[in-house]
Amino acid sequence: MDNRYGEHKKGKRKYLFGVGCVLLVLCSAIPTFGGAIDLLVMPSEKVEWAPYSILMDVERVDTRLVMVGERGRIVFADGECTDWTQGEVPVSVTLTAVYFPTPDQGWAVGHDGVVLHTEDGGSTWEKQLDGTQINEMVLAQIKQLIAQNNSFAENEAGLTEEKQKDMEAEAERLRYFQYDAEFSLQEGASRPLLDVWFKNDREGIVVGSYGLILSTTDGGKTWQPILDRVEKPEARHFYGIIRCGDDLFIAGESGTLLRSADFGKSWQRLKSPYDGTFFSIIGDPSGGFVAAFGLKGTFFYSLDRGETWLPSKTGLAAAISCGAFLSDGSFVIVSVDGVILRSKDRGKTFTALPAKAPGSVAITDVRRDVLMAVGIMGFSRIEINNQSSEK
Repeated sequence: MDNRYGEHKKGKRKYLFGVGCVLLVLCSAIPTFGGAIDLLVMPSEKVEWAPYSILMDVERVDTRLVMVGERGRIVFADGECTDWTQGEVPVSVTLTAVYFPTPDQGWAVGHDGVVLHTEDGGSTWEKQLDGTQINEMVLAQIKQLIAQNNSFAENEAGLTEEKQKDMEAEAERLRYFQYDAEFSLQEGASRPLLDVWFKNDREGIVVGSYGLILSTTDGGKTWQPILDRVEKPEARHFYGIIRCGDDLFIAGESGTLLRSADFGKSWQRLKSPYDGTFFSIIGDPSGGFVAAFGLKGTFFYSLDRGETWLPSKTGLAAAISCGAFLSDGSFVIVSVDGVILRSKDRGKTFTALPAKAPGSVAITDVRRDVLMAVGIMGFSRIEINNQSSEK
């Protein structure tokens, strides 16, 4: 077995939603009597109740669990969560996702475009990137793309009508991205990153709101926006990125589905079976099965690398908030009201577990028949065999 620890659990919604849930704070400062506190420079406060506060993601790393959430809290614990420690974190913004390609090297992302890195399995973290830097890089790239597009249009003669329409559409997209980037630069570090994936301890990708997508090839020392690698880019929120075999998939707002067959060097836009938002995506680490899901129990899966998508009847009325592949090859999905469904036949049929995990936004398996879910009420340990759930 290789070191892709995150492959079994990826797929989760990064914003809290439904049943009274609202977006978490998206600003980089909070009011105080003395003005404002920049949460990007304020270390996360250590509190006794950290595992029971709002948590947004959980990653299984060997026998440990690493959980991230509000106020920059990062908690690492043993598999049973009987013993836990809060990490040293230099920011207090909400963290939305975490990923470990190796036992020691991990990355976490969150609001205000923050990217954090650990080299000691989650005990201490350092900030590698924030939204102000991202806004500057994105605007510079967009201006470069606009100049290239204008130059091509001026120097290319005899364009077909179809090609002219494509270039006009591309110019319109780039103008929108430029406006959005300029506005974001004025607003400051305000746009959240929503998911992170690393191939190894050097090559990784982060995704987020309004089409944010950046990559690194040096372990996060430098980052580059890769809008130019996406076919027909749109300013849609990217909620999840996962690996399925030798492919990467991104799912997001307005039915957005992207696939990369070269680990992020280029991205193809897939024909989507759904116009609504996909809040989550999961894939078999060995390949051959990928599924995206969202509002009102909507669930689509593909057996041919996303070329075609088939619907499954989940019987759920509420949105599906998260899901994960388990070590036995089955997978689970969780609705926002806590219903847990398990499929052992790749999404053709589902069985409901009596145990529930309401408000969960991420889930992983701890060991065979034991799950760990995190969400608005902290963590929940779920034993599949005796169907119990412990908060």
